[in-house]
Amino acid sequence: MRTMINRCLNISLGFAVLLSVAFGQLQLTSDGAVNPHHDGDCTICHPKNQEPTLANYQTGSCSKCHSAAAVDAQIHPVFHIDLKTEGITIPTAFPQPTGDSLRCVTCHIMPVKYNRANASFLRGGPFKEEIDFCYQCHERDNYQKMNPHLSMINADGHIDKTICQVCHLDPPNPETPAIVAREMSLGMETTCNKCHALHNHEKNHWGIDISKAKEGIYTQFRKSESDNKLSLPLGPDHQIQCNTCHYVHGKLGIDDVAFGGPGDNPHFLRMPPAKLCYMCHNK
Repeated sequence: MRTMINRCLNISLGFAVLLSVAFGQLQLTSDGAVNPHHDGDCTICHPKNQEPTLANYQTGSCSKCHSAAAVDAQIHPVFHIDLKTEGITIPTAFPQPTGDSLRCVTCHIMPVKYNRANASFLRGGPFKEEIDFCYQCHERDNYQKMNPHLSMINADGHIDKTICQVCHLDPPNPETPAIVAREMSLGMETTCNKCHALHNHEKNHWGIDISKAKEGIYTQFRKSESDNKLSLPLGPDHQIQCNTCHYVHGKLGIDDVAFGGPGDNPHFLRMPPAKLCYMCHNK
């Protein structure tokens, strides 16, 4: 069920995700692919000299640019779908699957005019939240919101490895090299934004290479780490990431945290707000 939740949430990542390449994953869209979905060449998907319609859509056209195997692995199951699964009903108005495989046009429309409010071309869209599209086929009651940061440990005290895959590509394994164990399912920003929106302070900080920021900030950052005996993770090019300021593993105790005291920390900050800003900025 939780794996299904994870995949269903991934649908909301939109067409921008389909144009991305995640390290260590199948490539979703071919390099150099031309986007024909708005103001493009209709003959990429439809016969020449004919009005483009669903009826004359040329089967396999999507695969010219997109990898069905990658979509199946990273976005939503495509192959070997059990259409008799309880709680799943594909609307009769949707183009139906072929055999036990979904078709691209089952979930997506291909409008001539691009609509920013429905960037993923979801059938029936735009939706207030793109996860609402999932409820066209899946029963809403089976997909209640779940906080993975607080759900990693079962009642018996063991790690629930299915929760790890809400964010990580693979479940934890003591024999897995650390660099592989840290690999996110869709990259740091995209993974976090499955649930969280980039708020204003994050827009002003996320992705900034602090080694090239205002003079003294990077030096202050490294000195503050040493003074506080705390390591704040940065991206491969010294970029500020979500996990630079926030710890993500809840009560597992594997994150570097110096929040201190019994007070609430609903935003999972690595340090109290009054101190966190001064890790980079002078008082």
